[in-house]
Amino acid sequence: MPDVDVVIIGGGYAGISVAYQLSLLGISNIVFEAGKVGRGTDDFLSGTNTIAMSKIVTSFGDITEVCQIFGKKAGQLFAKFLSEGVGIQRELSGGSPEILKNNGTLYCVDKIDFKDTISEIQVAQKAGVKCHKYDLKDLESLYGTNSYYQVFYIPFDCVVDPIKYIHRLISQQQLEVITGTKVIGLKKKKNAIEVFTDNRKNVAARKVVVATNAFPFDRNIRKWVTPVWSFLSGFEWDAPDAPNGWTSGEYFNYWVRQNGVLIVGGEETGIDKQNFRFCAKEQTAFDELTSFAHKNFPILKDRPPIFQHYGIFGETEDAMPVIGQYEEENIYYLVGCNGEGMAGFAKGADLLVKIMGYKEMMDDDKQYAALMSPLRETL
Repeated sequence: MPDVDVVIIGGGYAGISVAYQLSLLGISNIVFEAGKVGRGTDDFLSGTNTIAMSKIVTSFGDITEVCQIFGKKAGQLFAKFLSEGVGIQRELSGGSPEILKNNGTLYCVDKIDFKDTISEIQVAQKAGVKCHKYDLKDLESLYGTNSYYQVFYIPFDCVVDPIKYIHRLISQQQLEVITGTKVIGLKKKKNAIEVFTDNRKNVAARKVVVATNAFPFDRNIRKWVTPVWSFLSGFEWDAPDAPNGWTSGEYFNYWVRQNGVLIVGGEETGIDKQNFRFCAKEQTAFDELTSFAHKNFPILKDRPPIFQHYGIFGETEDAMPVIGQYEEENIYYLVGCNGEGMAGFAKGADLLVKIMGYKEMMDDDKQYAALMSPLRETL
């Protein structure tokens, strides 16, 4: 007999979300994490990570890509999927002010992109996401700038402290999380999968879930996910909290303001594919973020960043996360971020336990499963 129903590889946002959903159903599970819980969730930036809608609905570029490939119906379905993920985040945060902060997201548009933005907003609105114009005077009073052509506000979004959120899920369901333990191999047995680790006795499980940020080194996941560098620069900011922001046009950056720090972030897809732990454009990217911050926030003009950080996340070609099953029986995955990982994984974990056969799939779930499968075959 297997020792446990499910082994989950990865103790980050995705893995803990899956473990939580399984535990709610009474499905025994163990999480193996090579480092510490939430390591890939930028734990030292705790409190600055935004939920999905600040990437998908406020940048709209991702929804546009989905619509271009699969049509508007799929784009609306994707937005609905992520909206439900945000709802899960809110519910499981328990209204705790230490974990959840409701302050919405601003989408700042330049004149060149305005026409496209209107059509993209309509896609989001049809999916049930509320967007409305934001007064530029309010923007100037909050951030000291009114340099954008139009600004839209999405009240649906919020900021979650990822590490506190993860530990809340662990404590609520008394999840078994084994840290400092790397999974080094899997082997099929008669009625189970044997999981080998580098410092623990082997564990036999009925099923295995791969939910790890080590995707660059997994040949199966690499088929669907491309590594992308993400850069963050933090600046001292003693003004009260205000909505997060996302820009389009000349710049493609976001900012989050919380706990006396303003975090400015951006992405770089041109990475060194031979070495995933080094980025040749590191200094250039940080210089661009600093320049962006000084230009868009006059109060920061003479201030250097107080910290800088970069790391890797997974990006799929059409911006959607990848949820499903390996060719090998009873091995599943929940990977791919594109910036919407927090809501994507929250909703994705709920969807995955249904794909694994532990809950009944409703009509919407079947549509979501088709949309999130790596080949997007049914669309």
